[in-house]
Amino acid sequence: MARVDVVREVEADPAGVALLLAGPAARELWPAPAAQFGPPSRSGLGFALSVTVGGSGSVAHGTLTVRAGAMPGTCVVRFTVPEAPAAGTVAEHARRFLDGLAERARSRSSAA
Repeated sequence: MARVDVVREVEADPAGVALLLAGPAARELWPAPAAQFGPPSRSGLGFALSVTVGGSGSVAHGTLTVRAGAMPGTCVVRFTVPEAPAAGTVAEHARRFLDGLAERARSRSSAA
């Protein structure tokens, strides 16, 4: 089992991204059928939520964190699974998930 750690900088406010993750968007954006996301909670200067992905006996547990970015109006989203069976597949799904999340958060942020 290998570690999965995928990071994206997002052009959106951290609280807006956390609100997006609190709704059905998290499950909708995950590119595979089996994913569960816990509710976002405050964690230091950002937000964190638990993540469970996988299926067919290969389940991985991790975290998704949202922190303020270096520039105003941006945030850094990190998907981490310490030990993932099928780490390559989980990492690819995480990359696609974070790309979709970044796009949805950016479009919601610019529409406001």
